[in-house]
Amino acid sequence: MKKILFSLVVLSFLIGGYIVLAQDNDLPSPGITPDSSFYFLKTWKETIQNFFTFGAENKAKQFLHLADVRLAEYQRMIDKGKTEIAKKTLEKYEKQLNHALQKIEELKNKGKDIRDVSQKLENTVGKHIEVLEKNLEKAPEAAKKGLENAIENSSKVIEKVGGRIRKEKLCIDSGGTASTSLCCKEVSDFPNLCLIGACGCSPENSHEIKTCDCGEEKCFNGKECVVKEAAEEAAKEETGGWKTYRNEKAGFQIKYPTNSTISDVDVNGGRNVMINIPIVNKQVNLTGKVLNIKIVTTQWNNGVEEPASCNAVAFFNSPTTSVVINGITFKKGDVSGAFGGMQGSSRAIEYCAMNNSKTFIITSQLSSVRNSSLPNYNENEESKVFDQMLSTFRFIGTEPHIKMR
Repeated sequence: MKKILFSLVVLSFLIGGYIVLAQDNDLPSPGITPDSSFYFLKTWKETIQNFFTFGAENKAKQFLHLADVRLAEYQRMIDKGKTEIAKKTLEKYEKQLNHALQKIEELKNKGKDIRDVSQKLENTVGKHIEVLEKNLEKAPEAAKKGLENAIENSSKVIEKVGGRIRKEKLCIDSGGTASTSLCCKEVSDFPNLCLIGACGCSPENSHEIKTCDCGEEKCFNGKECVVKEAAEEAAKEETGGWKTYRNEKAGFQIKYPTNSTISDVDVNGGRNVMINIPIVNKQVNLTGKVLNIKIVTTQWNNGVEEPASCNAVAFFNSPTTSVVINGITFKKGDVSGAFGGMQGSSRAIEYCAMNNSKTFIITSQLSSVRNSSLPNYNENEESKVFDQMLSTFRFIGTEPHIKMR
């Protein structure tokens, strides 16, 4: 009788799944957790599902689902205070994520369209990073290293797969045509065309794509085949003549356009750096172009001072996504509703990241006058400078003084 009951339990897990409780976050319910004596049934089921999942794309989605489940298990173990089991579960999460990435790379090498599965990976891993960051804020010192490694590795996954897809999508959304190949990056010479790979195009018609075979060692830069390093250097020329603001006490540096004005003030023990960028086109209703960098270390919660975090001091409760810029994982949100007024309006995007117990809140803001006789400014065109500036932002070692050059 016991054998029959045991067989029925096993069969129910392999065929019908298992009963789970809902969680209060975006993760799936963990189901049976690693501290359960029945956990082996769950691993059996997953092994069988993997065996009967065919095709690289389906396998990538399956591994991504399993990464989701591992992170849900990790969260449950943390909530139970079982840190050793949580640590091992976090390592399993990273393995599943790497399996998913390998399958996407396999699809890419075969020339398959990976946009859908890559977008799914980017959305899922972005959610994972938010969960990991929340745990990092309250984790004991012994657990922080593993969390930091997981966040770093997850960020690299987004950068490797998601960055390429985002650039292609931006191109298509702006009315351009995208193409993929084996080498290099997008070409910015033609505003309506995003080229990813060893590709070229006709200057007479920016929507006409021609394939250029530059070989593995070279890339097409819009005009000719060049070595990859030269192509990367050419991309840096846009900011090559800019000045560099370096704040060693706060621990960061950033480049900014010449003729910009900077104010740097101490605000409640933190720093506030405001970079006012010159407005080149005076024939539109644009009145201000500002990048603001605020650095804080503490926040007040019901009269109690506690360490600051992106979850508490940024975004004005606006929805956020995770993005990777220059190797740094930021939370990003549209906070335009928090700016402007009766006479004016603002387009404001906020980025937040943490480093060395400091919270960095970077806000790009375009201000304009309502009901102006001047035509509206081109938001995409005016925002490019912010993207260029953010691409130069990086954290540096801390020193007891501030220097600007």
